[in-house]
Amino acid sequence: MSAILAMCCVVPTFAFDETPSTPLTESGSGKRYEGLTLGEWRELMKSLDFQSTAAVQAVPGLLMLVRDRELPWYTRKQAALTLGRIGEPAEAAVPVLRALLVADDESEAASTTAWAAKALSLFGPLAAEATPELVLVLTDETRPHLERLSCVEALARIGGARAEAVSALMKFVQADIGHTHDAHELQSAAVDGLALVGPQASPAVPILIRLTRDDSGPLRKKSAVALGAIGPPSGIAAEALAELVLFDELPEVRESAAASLATIGDSGTEALRQLLTDQDITVRTLAAKSLGRLIRTDHPTTDALSAALQDTDPSVRIAAAESLWRTTRQAENITSTILDTLTSEDRQIRIRAYRLLLDLGPQATSAIPMLKRLTEHDRRDVRQTATKALNKLLASPPSEE
Repeated sequence: MSAILAMCCVVPTFAFDETPSTPLTESGSGKRYEGLTLGEWRELMKSLDFQSTAAVQAVPGLLMLVRDRELPWYTRKQAALTLGRIGEPAEAAVPVLRALLVADDESEAASTTAWAAKALSLFGPLAAEATPELVLVLTDETRPHLERLSCVEALARIGGARAEAVSALMKFVQADIGHTHDAHELQSAAVDGLALVGPQASPAVPILIRLTRDDSGPLRKKSAVALGAIGPPSGIAAEALAELVLFDELPEVRESAAASLATIGDSGTEALRQLLTDQDITVRTLAAKSLGRLIRTDHPTTDALSAALQDTDPSVRIAAAESLWRTTRQAENITSTILDTLTSEDRQIRIRAYRLLLDLGPQATSAIPMLKRLTEHDRRDVRQTATKALNKLLASPPSEE
């Protein structure tokens, strides 16, 4: 095992805050595990490159550390998390951690179940066989909050590799688990978990749609984010998300809903195009910004954004220009809008216009004559912005085309 130490990088990859800084006097400190002392293992775990051959060679010894109940919990936890980070070569740890989930030692200062679940979450889909035990802990109301929360994360990272994992998260989201802070945190974590699962959490879409009408603002936001993360299978949520953009009283909920509309397919894109013509300036701005997040654009969307370049509000115009550039990489139609918004009285809009102009690169050449005129503008802030942009553009290397 001395070869393991020699092959490790010397820069620690991660740190464990739980490890005491004082010398240890636990039983078993004189033992050797696969040829290394406990102190050598601790140093090894701090500096191990998880993708290296040394990491693969370390697996048997790390498993010995996890199994040894005479060791302090923090050493066993450190070994378990190291195995999780090694991943597939350490897959033999999954049955060991699975057993620890339901054999918690109450004499320990920290929950064995909690750190075992955390280690399983690092294995992700490779830990699918531990799903029954994770569900058992999650649904046991007598279990400590941290243990249940750790199981939510592990189930989310297992995701679609085990249908029961997604099903358990869905059931937990819609179950009546009370109105305490801990209950709300668990439910919110389960919604986050569904977002992490992504498209394979599509059966949860109806549940998440209902949660967009929940009294809790943070839960409405998380539900909107989860619907967006699921993607096109959330197409039926377009109306619910659009309602959040239109009517929710929390800006962060409206922003999340608008962003999610851009990821759920044609129905979301159509909803954003309609929102782009709403009477509310904030709604139009959010729609214009979100249309720039589309992976694929089409002529109706490009036409809608081009029309928004003539909007009465500069925040809508600059958002439309940014989205057109992001989706088409064509500067011809947006240059005049950028120059116009450079004279805005809103400093943030001027900054966005300035940055967008520079992002155009060689395509911004046609703006140079107007920029020169703006350097003589009546307002000092406009003159300064125009001068800075002009100097940047003139200093840029010429196009290779």
